[in-house]
Amino acid sequence: IVVTGHHWCSLRDQVIRDAREAFGRRDRARLSALRAQALSMKLQLAPWVDYWDLTQRLNEVDASEVEAFYARWPGSYVEDRLRNDWLLELGRRRDWSNFARDYPRFRMNDDREVTCYATLIDHLAGKDVRAAARTAWLAQRDVFMHHHVALQDAADIRRLFRFLSGRATGFVAGGGGAFGSAHLG
Repeated sequence: IVVTGHHWCSLRDQVIRDAREAFGRRDRARLSALRAQALSMKLQLAPWVDYWDLTQRLNEVDASEVEAFYARWPGSYVEDRLRNDWLLELGRRRDWSNFARDYPRFRMNDDREVTCYATLIDHLAGKDVRAAARTAWLAQRDVFMHHHVALQDAADIRRLFRFLSGRATGFVAGGGGAFGSAHLG
């Protein structure tokens, strides 16, 4: 069969549309066949068809299959999107050795759950992660303000009580950076 011009374009487009539809329907057999077709046709959006196919099976695959995907699409957006999904899967599996190996290659670093898993790994390694954990925790909430209170410090408790009862006073003056600030109250 010889396909030319306009028909070739519509065939390429149709493969991608069909693959997206199969992904949405979770039709793994159809998606796998369309993945093979997209790869053999060297379609520009073949990385996405490959991604859709692999993400549908991510809870079943091993690191070698994921590494093969990375090798097919090195340095691409879709490679890092799969890395994000794979890191989440490794966290769910509690596979900390593979997580620790792959995490440094996560370029976008835009997933809070992945960040929490990375912080957990540091904690398990004995590192002090209190500041990182607090930052990650606060990043997940729309926090107007927060207070650090040492429960054993009576002055902290009094300050918090004044704030909660609407009787807090405060004064902050600044100028000249860290050397020019003063805090009262």
